[in-house]
Amino acid sequence: MHKTLLYIILVFLFARKVGGQNPNAGLTLSLSNTTYLSSEEQLPFWMWANQDGKVIESNSILNLTQAGFWGKHEFTESVTFVALGANLLSGIGNEETYYQANELFAKLNIRNWELNAGLYADDLEFDGLSSTNGNLASSRNARPHPNIGFRIADYKPVPFLGNFIFFKAEYEEGILNDERYVDKTRLHHKSLYFRLKLSDNLAIHTGLEHFVMWGGTSKSEKIGELPHDFSDYLRYITGTHGDENFLETDQVNVAGNQYGTYQFLLTRDFSSFTLSLNISHPFEDMSGLRFENYPDNLIGIDLKFKKKDQVISHILYEYTHTTQQSLWQDTTHVYDENLGRWRAYHTDHYYSHGIYRSGATYQQMMMASPFFSPLNVKDAYSLGPASNRFIAHHIGVKGQLSPQVYWTGKLSYIEHKGDRMQPFDPEHRQTSFLLYLKYVPKKVALDIHVAYTGDLLNTDENRMGLEMGLCYSFIKREEKARSRKSYLPWTK
Repeated sequence: MHKTLLYIILVFLFARKVGGQNPNAGLTLSLSNTTYLSSEEQLPFWMWANQDGKVIESNSILNLTQAGFWGKHEFTESVTFVALGANLLSGIGNEETYYQANELFAKLNIRNWELNAGLYADDLEFDGLSSTNGNLASSRNARPHPNIGFRIADYKPVPFLGNFIFFKAEYEEGILNDERYVDKTRLHHKSLYFRLKLSDNLAIHTGLEHFVMWGGTSKSEKIGELPHDFSDYLRYITGTHGDENFLETDQVNVAGNQYGTYQFLLTRDFSSFTLSLNISHPFEDMSGLRFENYPDNLIGIDLKFKKKDQVISHILYEYTHTTQQSLWQDTTHVYDENLGRWRAYHTDHYYSHGIYRSGATYQQMMMASPFFSPLNVKDAYSLGPASNRFIAHHIGVKGQLSPQVYWTGKLSYIEHKGDRMQPFDPEHRQTSFLLYLKYVPKKVALDIHVAYTGDLLNTDENRMGLEMGLCYSFIKREEKARSRKSYLPWTK
């Protein structure tokens, strides 16, 4: 703890020093403290979900202290800049106490060509109202893992196509260094997006997100160390079959644990609001890539008003369906005429895997949508979600009650069906809600918030929760400063 406090002091001193060197630097140091209380042994869903792994569910009483730093040095009128960020926290709970460097990163941006390294979270989409940041496969639910990545941070025009088609892309390599079934699993991620500008107020965004878990050492003695040479890496990232170095399952199927999403976004700009349709379609193998699981999607409708100072300024609805998983029969076995016997019908089984058995989790939290829950946990490591088949409805709303009072509401209904091999009987039905109020004084860089949350369950006792906190920011304002809200990446 003494090292953490020393680091906070050093970061603050560094921020003051850099601020004197460059009038275009944006600097802030924020300190916050939040207390979480639950009526049962676990915190309600919307207290811990999509919090970048900062809030541990297993506590019924938790005090969370955070120190966040963001420093940006611009070289040429925002065209080129370097940035440093850190978020250090301590959580003192009645069941678990922990300390984290939740974010610790550096970035270099040259005309939107950007290099990132360290612990960093994805950009926040839809003002944080989405149940999974608009992407079924990648949310802001789990703690950021060590990563290095290169990306085009904003859309650039496709050469020779004028101002009609734009593109952006990302390429990342990370390591999942938590306690998991395959130790030191590598995680590859890449994406490619296009934006078609159909008119001044109508645009289509479409893209592909691809993730691969590769390498590492399995806890199974029969498997041991998994292929990780450069030639093996090329097979992983291209989604091809494994060769003789790979397990038989990877030779028959594809190398590693491959998954991802097709992303689609249609936006229409009106005089007083923007309306969007968002679709995130998951795939685990070729059946998903060929849309054989077409009923399974996240479908979202987003309405955002241009006038911010009104009771409702932003409202979002999402419907999520994941129960079909490329299975068109009533049984998980089919008769194979070539083999002359019955064989298992392999469904997609979202975000789980037979070799990488911890699935799309990190630090025992889903990296995909938090609706894929609860997790199977054994000997301190996760074995993927217990329920990857569910139907969910979700509504998120934001607004402003007065010039200093902001509010956020979330309401989610989920029907968990378990998985194909271990279905829930009865189904687990859950209704989760959040009402969040924030007060921002005019002359003090202080946020004070209170939230009331709850889970209504058909298989367990209902949970109710109360959250209270404050955040103070030491800000170096630019000559043309942005709003204070943009300087607080670690607050809701």
